[in-house]
Amino acid sequence: EQLSEAVGFSVAGVTGLPFIPEKVTYWSYWDDLAQVEYEGEGQSAMFRQSEGTEDNSGDYNEYACVKESLVGDLQVTLKGETEQYTLAIWTDGESSYSIAIEAGLSEEAWTVLIESIH
Repeated sequence: EQLSEAVGFSVAGVTGLPFIPEKVTYWSYWDDLAQVEYEGEGQSAMFRQSEGTEDNSGDYNEYACVKESLVGDLQVTLKGETEQYTLAIWTDGESSYSIAIEAGLSEEAWTVLIESIH
């Protein structure tokens, strides 16, 4: 709730991570970017949400595998190596979202994860 107040919009929650978070850290950048870091079971994930439709991941690396995937009615860009994707970026037309996961996930696992965001 405090993060939503800090950035001025309702920040979504991520419930479908492939690990159980033991530590969750909330950040507000420039009063318009929400970042939530999840750590647990030796793994980590970073979720970002901002208003608008621009890529908010902050990740400008080159990836061997880049794939467009449909999750419901969302067009999601997955990036990673050898079909194990570590980054997902998408927009719903009003807000932009990204999730970076240290351990790569398959396209199917990303679908489950993105569908868990509410």
